[in-house]
Amino acid sequence: MSEDDQPVENTVLSGPGEPEKPAERYQLGLCLSGGGYRAMLFHAGSLARLNEAGLLAKLDMISSVSGGSIASGLLAYVWPRLIFENEVAVNFKTEYLNRILAFSQVFADGSEADGASKFQLQYCL
Repeated sequence: MSEDDQPVENTVLSGPGEPEKPAERYQLGLCLSGGGYRAMLFHAGSLARLNEAGLLAKLDMISSVSGGSIASGLLAYVWPRLIFENEVAVNFKTEYLNRILAFSQVFADGSEADGASKFQLQYCL
């Protein structure tokens, strides 16, 4: 792409022959990085703090990879059950933190196969 072909700011590149579309804008987004088990637990703590600060309810978008995707996937799963009062999910600990901590124990004790089944029956269904 030459200098003359640079896209206009705030546009999304489209395929050949398609008009350029304006980029979507979000007020507040969150990116959760990878790093496996440790990232999952780190992000769980970060999400808890965002909730305490009243920012969790204001998120428009979350992007994640690897361990961050475990944390964000569980958040997406429990989101419909979160009860927000004054922009704080008052049941965040029971709906999210307790579940992700239980999930972390499945892998910490070395019983992945049996533990995963128990976790799914006890916390997800």
